[in-house]
Amino acid sequence: MPSFYFLWNPTKSRPGLSEELGEEARLLAAGKLPSDDGSWSTGSRTRKDFPPGSRFFLVRTGKEPRGVIGYGSLPTGKLWPGKHWDPRKAGQKATYVDIDFEKLIDSEQHPKKVVSLKFLKEAGFEFLVWSPLSNGTDLPDEAAAQLKARFDDSSAPTIEELRELDPNLEAKDLVGYEGRILIKKHQILERNQALVKKKKRAVLSTTGALACEVCRFDFLETYAELGRGFAECHHLTPLALLAEITETKLEDLAIVCANCHRMLHRGKPWKTIAQLKDILLASPKPRR
Repeated sequence: MPSFYFLWNPTKSRPGLSEELGEEARLLAAGKLPSDDGSWSTGSRTRKDFPPGSRFFLVRTGKEPRGVIGYGSLPTGKLWPGKHWDPRKAGQKATYVDIDFEKLIDSEQHPKKVVSLKFLKEAGFEFLVWSPLSNGTDLPDEAAAQLKARFDDSSAPTIEELRELDPNLEAKDLVGYEGRILIKKHQILERNQALVKKKKRAVLSTTGALACEVCRFDFLETYAELGRGFAECHHLTPLALLAEITETKLEDLAIVCANCHRMLHRGKPWKTIAQLKDILLASPKPRR
């Protein structure tokens, strides 16, 4: 997924933007979607559209705290002209792109959650990756993956924030108990693992990949060597519906990712591959 930086300097932005970002951060933290899609100035990038669905990271510049304060997607990536955001440049035009935030923090209220880009310098990335100078700066895939993981970890709400979002939240709602040893008796329908391996080999030899038959997700493509050879096998006819021992052929199995496998089995009757494909195609891209 292509990724880009957008920059924000609180001391140079239009009046009220800091408060707007803070309010949007609170809405997202509460699991609510802002009523209006936002937009951001693309600076010197005035002609070339971004690839639709690209990811952006918003970097706070200027005074400390400096670093990433949120990320999201560019739903269409198309540039459009509009009135300049700077009141001092009244009558001039600026170029914008629509943005959808997925995660955002209030950097004024939670400065320690701002993710500095210094670690990217230590990781060996080039200057513009750890010190972007303009909106629309390209971000290498590996740097974007590391940055997203670090921001996700840093931006997790504290107990105090959860209580602030929901004053009625009680302490008992914030803890749970795990680790008890439970003994369950149940029947397990036999699954032939050798057949699953044969299915994977057959798909690999004919397509060169183990891509999900619903969404085309490929573990190797996303996770490199860690994902090599990994995929799940779905029985097109649920084993639970078999009244007796039944011969299963390779064409009775489908290669799927873990997410689609869970969705195929969610609700009754279980969905077919074609039905889940239709649901996926008809579903609008979520903002979160």
